[in-house]
Amino acid sequence: MKLSQKNVLTWAIVLIVCNLVAFVLPFQKTGVFWLSDGFLVLSLLVLAAAERIALKDAGTAKSKFYGWPILKVGFGYASALLVCAVVFVALSVLFPQLPLWVPLVVYILLTGGAAIGLISADSVRGYVEEQEAEVKTNTDFMRWFYGQVTALAAQAEDAALAGDLQRLAEEIRYSDFVSSPATRELEDRLYGEVSTLGAAVSGGDAAGAGNLCRQIFRDLKARNALCKANKGR
Repeated sequence: MKLSQKNVLTWAIVLIVCNLVAFVLPFQKTGVFWLSDGFLVLSLLVLAAAERIALKDAGTAKSKFYGWPILKVGFGYASALLVCAVVFVALSVLFPQLPLWVPLVVYILLTGGAAIGLISADSVRGYVEEQEAEVKTNTDFMRWFYGQVTALAAQAEDAALAGDLQRLAEEIRYSDFVSSPATRELEDRLYGEVSTLGAAVSGGDAAGAGNLCRQIFRDLKARNALCKANKGR
């Protein structure tokens, strides 16, 4: 059983035990008691919902980490509600004329806050995961670029050309890997140049491959400068 599920189960047992003890204790069950009992049951449902939302699509440790704030909202709501329920039930025993609307307002505010917290935490997780997915997609070209040049460096038979390709691979390695609309034109050009470079290396055209390698190096420098300029905006 997952740790979060164990935590939810533990809290569910605590709330159920407190509820049963309250029923067994010999005191008059006022409207405040029944209202508090109903919201305690609701807190169990909120905990279950928080656990379900937190673990949805949680296939990786990172996804589970992002789901933890959602669980914290559920645990915080259940804790606050339990404390308030004990206080209000005790007050209703000491002061039977305690207006029902007082605990009702508090419980409604807690429940509304928990609902907003769950929605907000889930929205933040969704936004972060979308941004990560976008970054991963936007690094695909540079990963391909680096892989292609590294493979060509190992394939080149001419020592000078192999050295140029290795230096180009190192330049790519330390470049900004995140693409953007501003870099798309240069990356399209680089894609074509690398494809031509591959044909030149395979065909044993060391001179042509060397010229292409130098051109790619210049275009990569231009791309890196563009990336830096865009980050400064």
